[in-house]
Amino acid sequence: MSLEREILVEQKFATRKKSKGIAYLLLLLLGAVGGHRFYLGSPLSAVAMFFCWLAYFLHDVFDKFMTNPFNQITLDLLHYFFVAFWMLWCVVDLFLIPSMTDKYNSKVLNDIRLDVLRLQKHTDSEI
Repeated sequence: MSLEREILVEQKFATRKKSKGIAYLLLLLLGAVGGHRFYLGSPLSAVAMFFCWLAYFLHDVFDKFMTNPFNQITLDLLHYFFVAFWMLWCVVDLFLIPSMTDKYNSKVLNDIRLDVLRLQKHTDSEI
């Protein structure tokens, strides 16, 4: 690949790459709802994380309407399961963010290189 093409790749990559610092900030501010996972291109796991948070939130809403003690115990157990799973997931993500960011960035870099190669082949075929 020529120097001009490599410069083009680096310029495009600089605008599309993701930052580990921003990912950690999103984990701190929006980690409960999976904001950092949306940022790093993992929408399915982000939605799953959001639903774990939603289960936690809805427990408080439904807790006020429960009159049957059996249903209350079942709901509490489900609540504690989701809270434990969700909190553990957030802690694990503290350690996964560097590899998730690197994986996303390497995919972006490979996609940009393929696009530049296609552009090069397209311009070469026109000449």
